[in-house]
Amino acid sequence: MFQLVLFEAIHEASYLHRDVKCENFMMGLGSNASRVFVGDFGIAKRYRSRSTHKYLIDYASGRDMCGTVRYASLNVHEGVQPDRRDDLIALGYVFMYFLRGNLPWQSINEGDRNNRAVQYNRIKEMKAKMKDSSQELCQGHPTEFMRYLNYCYGLEFGEKPDYHFLRHMFRRLGYKSGYKYDDVFDWNICTHVREGNG
Repeated sequence: MFQLVLFEAIHEASYLHRDVKCENFMMGLGSNASRVFVGDFGIAKRYRSRSTHKYLIDYASGRDMCGTVRYASLNVHEGVQPDRRDDLIALGYVFMYFLRGNLPWQSINEGDRNNRAVQYNRIKEMKAKMKDSSQELCQGHPTEFMRYLNYCYGLEFGEKPDYHFLRHMFRRLGYKSGYKYDDVFDWNICTHVREGNG
């Protein structure tokens, strides 16, 4: 889970991304083909002092929605000041989008496109139903994804996520599933074959 390493680094640099979505992840080319990059820091925000690590943001509610509604955490929907946990929850929704091919609330976009308030509220309601147990969202996929989302939703505002625990959980899943960390991905193999080398 390269993305976890990226977000730990972003958070350790004292920033929140605040707009985690699929489109913001890119794979490198050539010698960087095994590297994941994250982009679009347009609404990123410094959340603490780099020197003292003192929080520069306070818990606040009643805030406007920030980020991409499809991946935003329920906290953000409810107007709570975004924090590290919310970047990681959004990342969890990205994981589930990649695994499932869609998210259950995507169909809501179609009928309410002209009324964003209604659309956002219906998406928020669906996420709220799934928050306490992410079982429905993660059904048919390894339980580690449900545990990941439940862990992130269990974090308090200002609490530092245990990135090591989360990475280790997914690393164990990879080994258990027979994946080898050899830096060779599907797109590397396709490119190799397309170029006539295999």
